[in-house]
Amino acid sequence: MQARLASAKFNSHRVCGMAQIQKMSSHPYLEDFVLSHPRFYKETKWLIMSQIKYKETAEKVNQGFRYFSCDSRPLLEAFHRQDFAAIAALPFCLDEDDDPDTSAVRFDVWYTDSGSVALAQPVEYIDHDPRPIAAPLLLEGNASRAILELMKTLDQSL
Repeated sequence: MQARLASAKFNSHRVCGMAQIQKMSSHPYLEDFVLSHPRFYKETKWLIMSQIKYKETAEKVNQGFRYFSCDSRPLLEAFHRQDFAAIAALPFCLDEDDDPDTSAVRFDVWYTDSGSVALAQPVEYIDHDPRPIAAPLLLEGNASRAILELMKTLDQSL
């Protein structure tokens, strides 16, 4: 009985802690934004695999990211200006072998192969928890096609 109470107390504290973290970040996570947006849908294959698709073209949305070795301020400033060239010029986080590495500053980039849609959001890890530091940006049509190559450059998951 005692163990069950301790477990229930731990779990309720954990849930409250996560709710607290969510309240601290007033911006939605990119995935939550996309899944609630009417132009996107989630397609499930073989019960365990799923992918997000853009309704306008039925294309798969590639989900990438890039870690930076700088403070979040320059990333956030360039993001607010929608200056993806400036973002691509920021120092990428690399290990001693010049391979991509992780850091506290991440930039999420989602895009279709044709460039029909592009989404982006800066994220900062605070106490090992990723927290969006700006609202997601959604670009479509010519605006997204114009930055397609920069999005691919920023995507270290390739």
